[in-house]
Amino acid sequence: QAGVRRSPAAAAATLATALATVALAAAAFERAGGNPSWALLAIGAVVAAAAAVAIVMLARLFGASLRSISLRSESERLRSEVALARAEARFRTVFEGAPLGIVVIDVDGTLRESNAAFDAMLGYERRELTGKTMKELCEEADGERALEAFGALVRGEVSSFEHEMRYKRKNGSTMWADVSVTYVPEDDEPFAIAVIDDVSDRIVIRDRLIHEATHDALTGLPNRGLFSAQLGYALRSRQAGLAVAFVDLDHFKV
Repeated sequence: QAGVRRSPAAAAATLATALATVALAAAAFERAGGNPSWALLAIGAVVAAAAAVAIVMLARLFGASLRSISLRSESERLRSEVALARAEARFRTVFEGAPLGIVVIDVDGTLRESNAAFDAMLGYERRELTGKTMKELCEEADGERALEAFGALVRGEVSSFEHEMRYKRKNGSTMWADVSVTYVPEDDEPFAIAVIDDVSDRIVIRDRLIHEATHDALTGLPNRGLFSAQLGYALRSRQAGLAVAFVDLDHFKV
């Protein structure tokens, strides 16, 4: 009927049956006429019908196998794309939400991308930082040291390095930071990721404690401990022309 759709296998079987029936009828007619070739005709019809059915079934099975392989390949491709998208989304979440500064650096030292924390640390807009080199953003002495370490990283001599560095903020002030840089050797586009921790407050406290430990609280002059340390260093280094003079100040105490 019009509302019923037959499968390819059913259609092939029907076709084969029809061919066999026609062939047998023809064979019977030939026999009735006294022609002994009816047996050969009947056998030929059966063989032809069987061959037609076999061809259709093999074609269907082969087509189903190809579709199955194609579906599996497409499914694997989709799974890979979904996994990659999820990994990228997780990276973006960590990258943008991290309290520490994170930057992506090209192998030539150019800053490719920075997160919101690093932008805020230096007081720049993101578009202002993109394209700058890390050497431009650091104090000169620290930039040279970092450039040497980065070169060793790109050459594969080390896989990562850590430095205490001074960065130049947009307003001209200095930011002390602990910096950890790791190389990512991708085949098509290798890069490095740097994680920057602003330790300026810690450095201020450290310098203050060192100053208080080596200077007199009343006068601000170097105390005996600093004098002894510097004298010991000078004696150990055997500096030429070294002389030590002891001067007594009368009535120094008030």
